[in-house]
Amino acid sequence: MRVSEIFQSVQGEGPDIGKRAIFVRLHGCNLACTWCDTKYAWDGGSYYELSVQSILEWIQRIPSVKHIIFTGGEPLLQLEEVLELTELLHADGRHVAVETNGTIIPEDLSVFDLIVVSPKGLNTADAWYEPSIKHKNVEIKFCVHVKNIDETIDWIRSKGLLGIYLMPLGTTPDQIVVGLQAIADKMIETNLDCIVCPRLHILMGVK
Repeated sequence: MRVSEIFQSVQGEGPDIGKRAIFVRLHGCNLACTWCDTKYAWDGGSYYELSVQSILEWIQRIPSVKHIIFTGGEPLLQLEEVLELTELLHADGRHVAVETNGTIIPEDLSVFDLIVVSPKGLNTADAWYEPSIKHKNVEIKFCVHVKNIDETIDWIRSKGLLGIYLMPLGTTPDQIVVGLQAIADKMIETNLDCIVCPRLHILMGVK
């Protein structure tokens, strides 16, 4: 597998926020978002070629951390290996989550304990609307800023969705705090029932 890094930290976003986790950041992405805060995972950054077994053994050195998160880049570009490793991690008693840009939809969504989809466009969000309704393990999380927050809110309202995660764009604590307040203000203004999602790792100053 092409791996940018493996590290232990605290989940800073989404439903499992605040939980200790091991992140397996896979290398490569099928998008090139200018605002991406992990460009090193796809834009010419270095990576390691690791076997599924070697990744499993790395994770097994930290038995107290039960939450394993595949992220990227776009981890589902390596879907076959991700599925193989997920099966082994489940056998080892781990909870497996995937963070994806949503451009690849696995045939069987139930193999993962949690799928957090962060659409980079409303067409992608449309493709995940029905899966998010049918599967309790699928959550949608939008990264929003002043340029797209209104259209994102319009999409959420048009679908009648509740509990969508809204996360501010930013790479510094100050930017995150300002963005969180802007999201909260918009939710009040539009009477929107969503979840403000802080990027806890940035506020804490950890990876």
